[in-house]
Order: sequence, then structure tokens, then C-alpha cells
Amino acid sequence: MSAPGLWIFLPIILGTILFIVHNQKVLALVSGFLCLFLALGAFFFPIDELISTRLISIKLIPSVQILGRSLTLSNSDRSWLTLLFGASALWFMASATVNVSRRLVPIGLIITGLLVASLAVEPFLYASLLIEAAVLISIPLLNPPGKKAGKGILRFLIFQTLSLPFILLAGWLLTGLEANPGSLDLVIISAVILGLGFAILLGVFPFYTWIPLLAEETHPYIAGFILWSFPTVGMFFGVSFLDRYSWLRETAALPSILVTVGVLMIATAGIFALFQRHLGRMMGYAVMLENGFSLLCLGLGGSFLDAFLLLFIPRLLGVALSALTLANVQQFMPSLSLGELKNSGKA
Repeated sequence: MSAPGLWIFLPIILGTILFIVHNQKVLALVSGFLCLFLALGAFFFPIDELISTRLISIKLIPSVQILGRSLTLSNSDRSWLTLLFGASALWFMASATVNVSRRLVPIGLIITGLLVASLAVEPFLYASLLIEAAVLISIPLLNPPGKKAGKGILRFLIFQTLSLPFILLAGWLLTGLEANPGSLDLVIISAVILGLGFAILLGVFPFYTWIPLLAEETHPYIAGFILWSFPTVGMFFGVSFLDRYSWLRETAALPSILVTVGVLMIATAGIFALFQRHLGRMMGYAVMLENGFSLLCLGLGGSFLDAFLLLFIPRLLGVALSALTLANVQQFMPSLSLGELKNSGKA
């Protein structure tokens, strides 16, 4: 058995099969228990080591080859696999309470498998292609058939797609730098292009406009899942760049840039949220705020790197509970606009 087969292909295959299931509770339970099983498996079972019991012996092979490309998961990846699938179990199990399991579960499992593949693929340049594939697959989830796509969905697709060529070009330049590390001009150009690509991918100011619009136009629970999953994997993807290139990680200006961008995201999210009259848009700015705190922790370094990882669970709970609350409110109210909600709590 291969580790990529278990944590990448199994969710994608099951997600495809679950399109034929219509019962909301069955979808939520099957997907939730699958993700919980995968999370526990990542936590307890080592990769590339023989696991023996009285009945069976299993060894998880760390790598598989597909079309000349390698999907590799090692023991060092088990921590984020546990977090990612544990979080997915929470999202899927709670989806039945707001009646979105038929929309969220099948496509959500496929998206989760693709995002895991983006962090496992080698050469790593193909990660951005897999993220783009997940973005394209998420469009039917965000915009049901027969409904006209709103500005938020279109901007989400446009900005996520625009980040692709910048990250690919930066990766190609960085690969060239390994053969010619003394080219200062190439270092500066590749760093600028890479920073621009990740700024667009993560919705850094001024590329953030799709986040509040998407949260306003889409079902709150589905918007919460998308706004949590893509930035989270984008953060892990960015950290993998820093781990791969030591010269990039040790650049003197990098901490200052990350801190500045993080503070800018926190400030803009807080200021713009003051003027919002829609609870969905407020949730979108809250996600921006969390992204800013994550970048700030990365920029500060030292013990704050531990804080970056520790923010994962509070961030998950905050976004999930906000999305679940707004979805329940929307079931009983015509709109999440503050004007429509005025006096709604009175008996």
C-alpha cells in the first residue's frame, strides 16, 4: 500500500463515488469517518516502516510515479496530514446540520485530495497546477448549476489563476539559481516574482477583493470551507519554498517583508470590517485577519514559528464556528445583512 494512494487517491475516488449518494446524513458520516480514519492513520502509523500485527503486516510506500512525476509523503509530512484531515472531518460532519452535504462532501473530498497532492508532488513546480485544478473543481461547489456566477466567484477564479504563472516562473528561476547561485539580479527578480505570486494566491492587499465578495455571495458554510482550505494549503506551500531554498529563507529582508505584509493585512481587515453591513463580508475580513497573523508569526521567526503551527487549530475552530453560525442564521432569515437582521431577536 502506498501513502499517496491512502491520503491522496482514496479521498478523490470516494468523493467521485459519493456523487450518487443523496442522503445528507450518510454523506456527512461517511466522509467524516473517512477523514477521521486518515487523520488517525497519519498520527499513529509511520511511513516506509513495516507495521506488523498477528494478522497482517503492512508497509506504507512513501512514493508513487504518475506520468513521470512523483507523489511523495514521508514521516515529516504526517503532522500536517493529521491536521488537514482532522479539520476536513470536522467540516464534513457538521455539513449535514445546515443541509449542504450534497454540495460540499463529494467536491470537498476531491479538493482535499488535490490539495494534499499539491504538497506532495515532485518536482514541486507542479504544486501550483494541482492547486489550480482544485480551484477549477471548486467552482461548481461555489456556484450551483443554473445560477449566474457573482463577482466574488469570478474574482476568486481570476486571482487564483493569475498567481499560477508567477509561481511557475519563480520556481523555474529558482531552479536555475541552483546551477548559478552567484547571480544577484536573478535572485532579486525571482524573489519579487515569487512574492507577487503568493500575494495574489493568499489575497494580500490589494489582491483581497474576492474574499469578502465570495463570503457575501456564497453559502456561508461553503465559503468558510473554501476560505479556510486554500489559504491554509497556500501557507504550507509557501513554507515549503522557504525550506527548499536556504538562501531564500536566510535573506535579510524576508522577515521585514513578512511582518510588514502581515501587519498590513491585519490593519486593512480590521479597518474595512468597521464599514461592513453584511455578516458574510465580516467573516471574509476575519479570514484575512487570520492570514495576516500567520504571516506575522512567520516573519517574527524564532518561537513565533511554533505559534504559526499552533494557530492552525484556533483558526480552524474560529472559521468553522463562524461559518456554521451564519449558515444557521441564514436558514431562518432572508439575508445576512445587518439591516435585515435588525430586531430579529425580539419575541
